[in-house]
Formats: sequence, C-alpha cells, structure tokens
Amino acid sequence: MRDLINLIDLMESKGLANRKPGDVFKGDNGKAEMYFRHIQFWPAGGGQLESDELAELKDDVESKLNTNIEWLNAMPAVGGFGIVTFDLPEGGVKMYGRFFKQIKAIATDNKWDNKDIPGFSLSTKAAAKTKAGMTPQDILTDQNGLDASGVIEQIANKFGDTHPLTQAAEAVNDGQPFPISIEAPEGLSFTAFRDYFCELLHPIALQRGNFSGNAGEAEELFLGDCGYACCDINYGSSKTEGLSDSILVADDGRKVKVSSKGAGGAEASVKNLLDSVEELEGTGSELIKKHADTVDILRTVKKAGQAMAPTSLGVRFDIIDTADAYQIAELRKLVSEGIVTHDNILDSDYLSDNLKKLYEERGIRDPSKVNPFYHILAAVAHKVAEYVNDNTDFSKAASEILNNAALVQVYTRATEDNGKWTITAFETVYPSKAVTGVLFSAQKGYYSTDIKGNFTFKILKGGASPAAFKDAPQDIPAEPKQPKEKSDVKAAPKQSKIKTDRETLGRKKR
Repeated sequence: MRDLINLIDLMESKGLANRKPGDVFKGDNGKAEMYFRHIQFWPAGGGQLESDELAELKDDVESKLNTNIEWLNAMPAVGGFGIVTFDLPEGGVKMYGRFFKQIKAIATDNKWDNKDIPGFSLSTKAAAKTKAGMTPQDILTDQNGLDASGVIEQIANKFGDTHPLTQAAEAVNDGQPFPISIEAPEGLSFTAFRDYFCELLHPIALQRGNFSGNAGEAEELFLGDCGYACCDINYGSSKTEGLSDSILVADDGRKVKVSSKGAGGAEASVKNLLDSVEELEGTGSELIKKHADTVDILRTVKKAGQAMAPTSLGVRFDIIDTADAYQIAELRKLVSEGIVTHDNILDSDYLSDNLKKLYEERGIRDPSKVNPFYHILAAVAHKVAEYVNDNTDFSKAASEILNNAALVQVYTRATEDNGKWTITAFETVYPSKAVTGVLFSAQKGYYSTDIKGNFTFKILKGGASPAAFKDAPQDIPAEPKQPKEKSDVKAAPKQSKIKTDRETLGRKKR
C-alpha cells in the first residue's frame, strides 16, 4: 500500500505538477468549481534568472498569454516561476502564478501544493482518504525497530486507549479470530481504515499467525526457525526502500517484506533489485538461472556505475560500438578543458557519425547550459532504457524475481454495515502478485547538464499501467536551436588500437 501512498503523496502533497487535465478543484464555499488544464514553468528546462531577466521574462510571458494572472507570492532576487491554468465552467480560464527560487528541469520536482490556490481545494477520493490522518506516517512517531506493543502504544497515543481503532489493533495482537468488528469511529473514513490503517496491523497479524493464505511458506523459506514472531517491525521509508509497506527483520538480518494491496509505482535502485536476487540465490531458486540476462543487466548497472553504465549497456545492445564508448569517455576531459563545446562538437571529428546522430536527436531546451559529455551520455542512456523496455523481457523477469523473493502480499477483507466496521480476513499471497511490471528508467539520473544518479527502476504494482508513470510533458515550447558556426576544432589523433575492458564497456550482442 505504501507505493500507493507514495504516489498519492506525489500527487496530493507535491501537488499541481502531478495533476491531470480535468481534475476538479472545488471552492471553499462548496459551490464554485474549476478544472485543471495544465501547468508550465519558466525558464524552460529549469534553472534560475537574475531579477532583471526574471522580470523581463515574466512581462513577456504575461503579454503572450494575454490573460490576467493572479500572482501568489513576491518575486525573488533570483529564480523562476510557474503558471497554472484552470478552465471555468462558464467558459474562459483562470491563471495563477507562483515564483520559485529555482526551477527544476523535471516539472514534477517543482513543489506547488494543491492547497496553494486561494479559495479552492482539490476534490478527489484520494485526497479525502489522505486527509483522514490514518496512514502509518500520520500515526507513528517512531516507525522502525518496533514490536507489536510499540505499535499499539502509538496508536493509543494518537486516538486514545478506548478508541475503536486501538481496540481493533489490540484484537489482532491478541490473536482474536476473524471477523473482528468495531464501532465505526465518527468522522473517519472506512476506506482509509481498510486501505491505510490496516497496513499497521498486517505485520502484527503475521507475527500472531492471524492470517489466511500461504505467508507461512515465505516465513519458512526466508526466516527458518526464527519466524515472523521474533522479528522487529519497520514501517519507515528508509527501511522499506519503496518496494514494500513494512519489513519484518530478524536479529541476524534476514527479512521478509510486506506489501499491502494497492496500485501504483515506486522508484527502486539497482540495490533493491539485487537484494531480491541475493535472497533467491540463498534459497537455491532456479529463477536466477532462468532470468540470467536480466540479472546480468542489473549487475552491469551496479558495477559500471552511473558514468559508464549507459555506454556499457549501449555497446551490449548495439546502440553504440566500443569505439563510440571510447570517444564518450575521452569527451569528458575535452569538455572540461574547453576544447569541445556544444557549439563546435557537431562540426568536429570528436564524435562518430552514429554519436552525432544520437547527439542531434536528443532535444535541447537551453543550448547555453548543455554540457556535451552529459548530453551524449544522456542520449545513450535514454536509448538504452527504451531498448530494454521495448526489446527484452526485463519487465516480466524482474517482476517475477521480486514477487518470488522475500515479499508477501496482504489483502485486507473488510466490510462497512450498520455503523460497524468489520475485518473479515487478512489474506496473504506468496509468491506475491504485487509487482506487475518493472520499467527501466534513465529519467532521474541522466540530463544534458549533469549526471544525478544511475539508472533507476519503476516498480509497478496492482496492475498499474506503464504509460501512467511516464513523465508528463511540461507543455512548454522548446528553446529554438542556435545556428552553429563552422568549427576549427580538429579531430583527435586516430587510435591504432582501442583497448577496452569488456566487463566495463559491455559486450556486443550476438
């Protein structure tokens, strides 16, 4: 469930940059409505401007939009701004502007809260559930290294010793058989209870054996004689690593992840995935042999590191060859010394025809900020990610590895009737069916201006569609390309032999 909570946090708390066209914002008076159209950020592609440039850009944008903009804060000394546009039911639009100290290149990284629209608030079921204050993060002040009594104590501190939610937690901890019924608490959401609050109870139920399904198979396989009962409970994001909602951890470090039912996407690192590989290797599973190619991709990403993983995999998948990889590696030094710039690189011989093609195909918003080394590396990285997702079985294989590793899925079966909330079962599934896809991604790490990390992996759960988790377009026109003058830069001396470490640069696909 935390993947869903994280997604909702992304959408509800991070706010407007994650809205979809048509999302409803209701007036605080309960009557007025307006509908989200789009949001735009300047300077295009990210960055910050000095006050004079910022004021000039603001005036220029206002003039082109030709609509009154309500500015919500004062202009900073340096920075940028965003403008959100809403459609009005009677026709026409309403625009709000907000200044930022710096504009991030990825629209969703610019945090503009949904609540920061005066007189209006977002109207969705998800928003209503999150406002209920029943997530583990709302309730727990201490999220890791807990036993069941520590969880229940914090629930009681939040709601009171005799509150129905505290009674439900105590009943599960006492091993009371299902169904477990409580009086419906006044003013709280049943769906928030079922989807969020019960997430707190799942690891306790596993420890007490108070569940149906086959979670016992994972217990025996990954924890042995220790079992769930002797494990600490962890809910904090630093412990759950984005893939699960809680983790049961034994004294010797063995663990089982718990995923509550939900749809959505969460980011994972190569370490997260390789941890699951190691878990399965420890059980003698044949799954690792079955998906050897996918495991090899993961290990290449880890071994090569963020600066060389794109070229390593680029060679493997015939996106570039080893000579191209050598040229990219050499380019870093040439750029740092000022020998090669964005203005002269395409007129020089420092790139092969293949690399020049990749260089030109990658869009550019602000030529003045492009670093040629980062730009070509990003171009290769994004081609690699596209190839892996479209031409290999990586998504299916990685999903199977994650589901068969130490990951148990838990479903809350509950009903609402006659003023009572009733938990009828905590149903467990192992191997899990939680992960339905894994997308290979370069979006968070590789830019034309910098490297900010290695490849990442979008973990899709609950049938989530890959298309729903691609970065939304910013709806901002690209900066016009600047004309290039003929360069006098000469080609680097040709190498008679290019020596490459195939484990570092990768291997050609046969």
